[in-house]
Amino acid sequence: MENSSHSPSPARESPLLSWACAIAAATASLALVGKLLDVQALASGLPSSIPMAPSTACAFLCLAAALHPGLPWRDSLRARFGLLAPVFLIPIPDLVGVAAWYFKSGGDAGTPGLFDPWTRVWIMSPLTAGLFFILGACAAAGLARGRGTPSPAAAWGAAFAAAFSTVVLIGYVYRVPLFYGGRVIPMAATTAACFLALSAALLAETGRGLRPWRLFEGDSPAPRMMRSFLPLFAGFILLMGFLSSRSSVVSSPLAAALILLVSLPCMAWMVARVSAGLGAAIETAERRLGESEALNRELIEHLPQIIFVKDRNLNYLFCNRVLAEKLGIESKDIVGKDDFRFFSREAAEKYRADDREIMEEGRIKDIEEEYEAAGRKRWVHTLKVPFRDGRGGIVGV
Repeated sequence: MENSSHSPSPARESPLLSWACAIAAATASLALVGKLLDVQALASGLPSSIPMAPSTACAFLCLAAALHPGLPWRDSLRARFGLLAPVFLIPIPDLVGVAAWYFKSGGDAGTPGLFDPWTRVWIMSPLTAGLFFILGACAAAGLARGRGTPSPAAAWGAAFAAAFSTVVLIGYVYRVPLFYGGRVIPMAATTAACFLALSAALLAETGRGLRPWRLFEGDSPAPRMMRSFLPLFAGFILLMGFLSSRSSVVSSPLAAALILLVSLPCMAWMVARVSAGLGAAIETAERRLGESEALNRELIEHLPQIIFVKDRNLNYLFCNRVLAEKLGIESKDIVGKDDFRFFSREAAEKYRADDREIMEEGRIKDIEEEYEAAGRKRWVHTLKVPFRDGRGGIVGV
């Protein structure tokens, strides 16, 4: 049995990461079958793309096996780091071969065979090797910190890998070779798709609460809008680019206008769907807030202790029934009034000095003080606490 240093803390399984690993493993397996059968279409995905190299497919299988949260070795860091090791080692022979060829040619980028994508179709691209090093390091950082634990380094590395693979895919969609390799051995379209799936899932796993993933988290309106509209508009732009790069008819202004008009109902449906979701979420939040406030007020009203809240100007915002009865007023009548309205000047100045000290120092004060109400004096034990807003700022006592 491994000790605690080799076992991550239990965490819930991530469906997104599971699906991304499954997609990457399936795509890599198809690429290996394509190599065995010499069918490049199984490994390329697009006619304009070179096939995924066997070494790339093997590295993806190891990376997916290391990251998948549902496999038997998910609780063993030793096994998962062992599966990550080939991700760093497999690209090395291809990189060495490319470097040797480069130096042999004297650095001539026009040397046939080295940078011509169709003469070395089964060789891992240097771009692919670089992303494997980055994504492997991100996976190692995420595993080291524990699943579900935010890791800034892993999150930013995964974000870079996702952005880079997106650019490669856009290059294939728009037929811009510069985006997926240019004269260098390019990255296959299937390789970029696997990198995008794994890096997005890894970003979701390690980047919670951190930028850039924080922009999409939560149930407030801004993250909901980002999650709904960003994929919609990105997909629309990519679809327009894909169609216009393959048909001169679609690229005409009239066709573009017609496609835009057809897409408007889809956008309207999405806006209505998001608005309905936001409305339901706001109603639920307001209902729960009302229930919570009612419960808190009910508890406070029936406590035998005196409870009150003052703002930064030391005017009363609230008091419970006990204090109101001792002052001979209704609870609502205390709002906006200060201590001079109910106590002697000497007592009021002392209370306010204590309140200012608590707000300035931001600490709890436990004091014994003389209390006066309706002409009667008694000694009471008072506990005064800084009253903070949702951001932690002191707004009263």
